[in-house]
Amino acid sequence: MPERFGLRWLTLSRLAWALAPLALLFWLAWVDLVPSAQLRAEGWPISGPYLRGPVPESRVEPLAPADIARGYRMLAEPVYVDLQQPRPFRTLSVQLELDPGNLQVVELGLIPDGRADHLTLQPAYHRVLEELSQPGRWTQLRGGGLVLLQREPDYENLDDFLRQPPEAERIAAYRVPFELPFTVDPLPPSGAASGTDFILTGYRPIGAPDGWRKIDQLFLLTTEQQSAASLRIVISAPERPLPSPSASFRTLRTSLLGDRVTWPVLRGWAGRWFR
Repeated sequence: MPERFGLRWLTLSRLAWALAPLALLFWLAWVDLVPSAQLRAEGWPISGPYLRGPVPESRVEPLAPADIARGYRMLAEPVYVDLQQPRPFRTLSVQLELDPGNLQVVELGLIPDGRADHLTLQPAYHRVLEELSQPGRWTQLRGGGLVLLQREPDYENLDDFLRQPPEAERIAAYRVPFELPFTVDPLPPSGAASGTDFILTGYRPIGAPDGWRKIDQLFLLTTEQQSAASLRIVISAPERPLPSPSASFRTLRTSLLGDRVTWPVLRGWAGRWFR
């Protein structure tokens, strides 16, 4: 009986060793191809092969006490988070829990493939817009991807405003494109793995009182969505206030959406691994 048990154990061990390379190959293919066409990565603390940061470490410090230590306080700007894509994706969504502290404006942007000249910042938080958008404040009109805030309800819809706008000095514009509707080219496709950096920074206009410009205009025109079609940013308030005099952030979630794996992609992956 012991001899038969030992023989069976030896057979199972050999079978396991024989299947191990296949299991490893399957796991590598799954990680590299993302056949579900959707990849999710979450931090902090950041773990796994996809997210790295925030960096530089000298510009951030972990939040205290320990129950909110998953977040960071910005000591300087900008702060970067690196996302390594195992394959090209079409859409990137970012969800970030943010406490802006005493900052008036916080912006989030992308540096596709490490090219700083392609940096495009989008507003993650704008104190003036947040305050004017509160119930009982300025009237809001939406349409065509734009938002019009009116101190007084002079216009019934956005089309009337665009067709017969008031004097230019009565309008304040923020992140309004020259061409409507507001569109930006999607993330550039690439045949190889690419990296994407998120940049988180504040904004201080030079020469304004206390570093900020006061909006005295009667109309404020801005974009309805806080980002381009290829980058969707969702900013949520902390569960409870974070003790910080400056901007703090935590709970970063990224979601990449691409095309489902096809045979050409499989052939390309196989050629890259077995060449």
